[in-house]
Amino acid sequence: MKEVEMVFIVPFVSEDRSGNWNLACLHLEQTIASIFNSQDPRFAVVVAGNDEPAFAFPDDERFSFVQVASQLLSADECPFAYSRRDKVAKVAAAWEYAKDKWKCQYAMKVDADDFISSRLVGWVASQSRAAAYVVKNGWAWRDGAKYWIERFDGFDQSCGTSVIVRSDLADLPVTLENHEDYQYEGLDVVDGSDSGHLLVAESRTLLVNNRHSRTLGRFREHGYAVLGIPFSAAIYRVGNIHSLSRRDHRVHSLRMWLGRMRRIRLITSKLRQEFMIPKISSYGIS
Repeated sequence: MKEVEMVFIVPFVSEDRSGNWNLACLHLEQTIASIFNSQDPRFAVVVAGNDEPAFAFPDDERFSFVQVASQLLSADECPFAYSRRDKVAKVAAAWEYAKDKWKCQYAMKVDADDFISSRLVGWVASQSRAAAYVVKNGWAWRDGAKYWIERFDGFDQSCGTSVIVRSDLADLPVTLENHEDYQYEGLDVVDGSDSGHLLVAESRTLLVNNRHSRTLGRFREHGYAVLGIPFSAAIYRVGNIHSLSRRDHRVHSLRMWLGRMRRIRLITSKLRQEFMIPKISSYGIS
């Protein structure tokens, strides 16, 4: 079994729910290119999806595509809960595959439209094996923007591409506290009439869950500290039709506009190379 420093787990939307399959495939291809741009080669990538993407996969032993059976949408289930449940199922399938194929030190979930710093794998490899690392500061890039990017504090509160979990802790269970947690995870809840408590039909772990905004608390439950990464290690693609981010980062007041202007930066050639930010807009892809 080959050893790698990090495995990147990428859940991918199905063709029938993508809205624009060609665009979804293009974004995934760009995300994979960003990961493979790493300065340190000790990584692997597992993409999990229902349908094989419409582009050539990297001809590299570090890349794998895992085909996952489609989740059934129940008659009384809202699309939001379904999408959460579907995403978590793909993360779980990719993680099970990764554990069988590689001996990995860390695992990181990556949304199929975000970008990863070329410095990240090497930086994690140089550290002292913390329980987890979190991207506290990153970038927000509006899909199609050619020149400008926004500094993004509190990155882990909004973007799922933010948590790096040590592999020996990845399968520890997490606690779901209320109905909001259940719904956010796309879980069915049944009435435990004997005890008067609500029972969850499935479990979630430190890696296989969708509540990235509660990462710190979940690790503390197990007595582990999470360390912040001291540089902007990821880019959150906003304005993408395939993700909830299309509703985020809108300016609603003058104060918000002024705050955003202070965070705006020019996309330099160095930054573009670090993250493999595309030069050509993906708008208009049909």
